[in-house]
Amino acid sequence: MAGTVAGLSELAGQSHAALWQNGNITDLGRGIAYSLNDHGLVVGTVDQRATLWNGTQATFLGGLGSDAFDVNNHGWAVGSAYDMSTGDPTTAMLWHGGQSIDLNSFLSQTDRDAGWRLVSATAINDHGWIVGSAFNTQTVTGKGFVLSIPAVPEPTSLALMGAGLAVFGAAAHRRQRGSNNREDESGQSRDAAVQPHPQPQRRV
Repeated sequence: MAGTVAGLSELAGQSHAALWQNGNITDLGRGIAYSLNDHGLVVGTVDQRATLWNGTQATFLGGLGSDAFDVNNHGWAVGSAYDMSTGDPTTAMLWHGGQSIDLNSFLSQTDRDAGWRLVSATAINDHGWIVGSAFNTQTVTGKGFVLSIPAVPEPTSLALMGAGLAVFGAAAHRRQRGSNNREDESGQSRDAAVQPHPQPQRRV
């Protein structure tokens, strides 16, 4: 939504997710808001659980130890999840339509054998391009990744969609928000695969 900012506000000593627009603030309740799309859907975290707000109605996306960092105009949300019972590393996640999809399901066996793991997804555009952080358990190094998913897959088809991993530079990247510029330079969707060394798109 143009001119709207999502974030965190302190109210009575508690952290509340909030929206600011035209000098007005909308309290979304306890939690923190990280991002919103052009239709007013907001994502963030409440009580250590990934959360989506539609208006002031909050819906949990993930379990304890999850965060939602971005949402595109199709309502696809991305973030990370952490299994607090096992202490395993965080996992990059995609949520949509009641599905919780581990983005590591898109990695080929070669990538997995090489030690790669997608640990957090931090942004997604309207063509299904996802960027985030990857970690190699063999070399103990962190990199950024970019993954293209033109359509949310059915859970039964995930095993058929393995792809190679592309990594670039450091894991951190700048996120700039726009009114609907969540697309690659060509404005076209891509095949379901990790692209070889593409540049992440900047939101202006």
